[in-house]
Amino acid sequence: MNASPKTVTGIVTRLSNKGDAGKLIEVFCEDGIVKVYAAGARRLTSKFLPLTTLFSLVSLECIPNGDMMLLRDGKQLARYDNIEKDAVKFAIAADVIKNIGIAVANTADGNKFGALLHVFIKQLNDLGEYDECRNEILTLTVKTYVYVLAYCGIDVLACAGQQAGNSSLVGMLSWLSGKKVSEAMLDDTVFDDAEWAYRTLSDIYNEQLDIRPDKQIIL
Repeated sequence: MNASPKTVTGIVTRLSNKGDAGKLIEVFCEDGIVKVYAAGARRLTSKFLPLTTLFSLVSLECIPNGDMMLLRDGKQLARYDNIEKDAVKFAIAADVIKNIGIAVANTADGNKFGALLHVFIKQLNDLGEYDECRNEILTLTVKTYVYVLAYCGIDVLACAGQQAGNSSLVGMLSWLSGKKVSEAMLDDTVFDDAEWAYRTLSDIYNEQLDIRPDKQIIL
């Protein structure tokens, strides 16, 4: 009996070569992280080429095949290619993707994370280079991590109260209080002390979700 096609919609967060000319991609969607194999996607003439581009928003028609999906067709809904042009933005995006993946594994309700990641990637892509938009990028990253922790059921404000030098983060949490996630993520308010809030939040994140990154981003 043939498996029924399934539509996978989300952000392409990882890709690797597989087979003679294929690609294995990971798509972060409402169901979590889904692995999709695209035969021949490395060929310049392949119709799958735009569907297997890093940080693209895609809608893929796939056939289940064991622990992965086989790509049959699809369309690229948006391409966020400015992130790869800036090494620090790229590193921050990779770190957020990795840590959200860890957060998903720490909660039974992972369907909110895909939408949050999409907003983060789109906003990060639209911002300028890190050297010019440092506080804007750090403010966006702090907001994203606050909501990731909240989705995991962690009281960030209570944790912040236990951290030294936490006034920057507490100030941002007060600003976020009562706002809808979509409203806050799209708000262009910038916090000049976002770096200190980021550092405090990183400590909380590591403690609460036991994250031990291989490399620390130097901000």
